[in-house]
Amino acid sequence: MSILKKLKTILVIGRPNVGKSTLINRILDAPRAITQDTPGVTRDVVRYMASFKGRPFTLLDSAGVFFDLSDAGFLQTEIEARVTAAIKEADGIVWVTDGAFGVHPVEEAIAHRLRGVSSRVVIAANKCDNEMMSHAAHAFYELGFPEVLPVSAMHGHGVEALLREVLGNTLAKGDDTVSWPRIAVIGRPNVGKSSLLNALTGRDLALVHNTPGTTRDPIECPILIDENPYVLIDTAGLRRQAKMEDEIEYYSSIRATGVLTRADVAVVVIDASDFLVDQDKRVLQLVLESQKPFVLFVNKWDQTDRSHETRQRFLDEAHRLFPRLAYFPTIFGSATSSIHLSQLKQRLNALVAQRDFRAPTPEVNRFVQDVLRRLQPPTMSGGALTIYFGTQTTSSPMQFVFSVNRTKGIPEAYIRFLERRLRAHFPELEGQSVDIVFRSHRSDSDMPGTQKRKRPQKAKS
Repeated sequence: MSILKKLKTILVIGRPNVGKSTLINRILDAPRAITQDTPGVTRDVVRYMASFKGRPFTLLDSAGVFFDLSDAGFLQTEIEARVTAAIKEADGIVWVTDGAFGVHPVEEAIAHRLRGVSSRVVIAANKCDNEMMSHAAHAFYELGFPEVLPVSAMHGHGVEALLREVLGNTLAKGDDTVSWPRIAVIGRPNVGKSSLLNALTGRDLALVHNTPGTTRDPIECPILIDENPYVLIDTAGLRRQAKMEDEIEYYSSIRATGVLTRADVAVVVIDASDFLVDQDKRVLQLVLESQKPFVLFVNKWDQTDRSHETRQRFLDEAHRLFPRLAYFPTIFGSATSSIHLSQLKQRLNALVAQRDFRAPTPEVNRFVQDVLRRLQPPTMSGGALTIYFGTQTTSSPMQFVFSVNRTKGIPEAYIRFLERRLRAHFPELEGQSVDIVFRSHRSDSDMPGTQKRKRPQKAKS
């Protein structure tokens, strides 16, 4: 059986603003879902990789539903169609209600949709923060489901009992998804990130709409690439803070940058039809500064003339603005037309496999001798630079430390030369961030006497 098929799926459902996202955060033990008093914050069926008692499962956080009482407002019809599909997919359903409010008319419509499903359905009467409120949970038995549990997502009361009840015997043992490499899909709004997630997984998992800001919460999805398991994460589009329309969009952006911090590798998506606009440059700068391995995916390539000249013009412009992009793979493709998606998958496999690369110290010192034969280090005021030996000290980012007779005043041009030669000597460094550090031959620490290369430069205007 495929490792992905062993993962069970639990759906959290309910009308708007009953505390679904708060419960999700409690289960994940992290502030991953956006929580606001405004109904409609969650717009999609958002996927998270979760675990309970060391066993993994997929947790689905759904947008608030009205079903038969829907007014078919903005995106609501499509949202509810996706929730209906998630109901069919789920092995277990947590139906969140508001214990403080009591049974709402919308919940009669939800009950109608859930009757007869094969999944285990457990009603979680939320906001039952004390014993008196717990008795109010009994009112929800009138909805016709035998399992009703009082919980407080805010304080954690009853959540463990809820998970035991909904998971039951369906909880499958399997590899811990926490150890699976995480691939973040990053970019500005409306460049096709959600379409790319759907294309890579072969499933209609992320809501795709031409309105910027449709995706708000990161969507996590397990995926196999050549039988290698990963967690693929679609993020909200990154915009300038001054252009964010509301607080929800601000927190969506914060979540997206947080995903980048937790990710092992990234796919930076830009739109070929308006290549490298200002916000693309800001996103690229953010990813370069994060020092994460990444691949640049130029999406919607099928909407251009797809000529070699256009491709080269795009590359020349990108490398002029960000010279370091020459060290990271760039793929021109299309999520909707599946152009070069197999090439993207191969690159992702390679980036993940190489992120723990450690160059043997003897080989680094052979590189030092080779470099010295090709080009002597520069002479600075006070004498010539001497490189005694080198070693790689960390992976991801790849940090190389060179022992030298002097650390001050080493020209940036020589540092760039060393990086070019390092990358040529070690092909495994493609797509990886490289740090070059100079340490005084008489110093045993990273204290004064050590020079690090500068952080990635800003785009040239």
